[in-house]
Amino acid sequence: MLALSPVGYVLCNTYTMNAFVVPFFIAWAAKVSILRFFGNSVYRQSIPFFVGVALGDIVTQAGWALAGWAFNVPVYQFLS
Repeated sequence: MLALSPVGYVLCNTYTMNAFVVPFFIAWAAKVSILRFFGNSVYRQSIPFFVGVALGDIVTQAGWALAGWAFNVPVYQFLS
């Protein structure tokens, strides 16, 4: 059954959604592929890896932002 999220409806026409269409599609394709070809047990085992990838990205961006602030150096801001 397909469930549509009200949050997705609100975000569908924003800059954030336009910036993240490809990562959302890649995440969806990875999830569907893992579930279809390997099953639910491998999917559940792969969740910590993908959460780690997302958290690693966030921590890295936060680290660069703090380093830029500490040394008064301009850093790249993806969304502002």
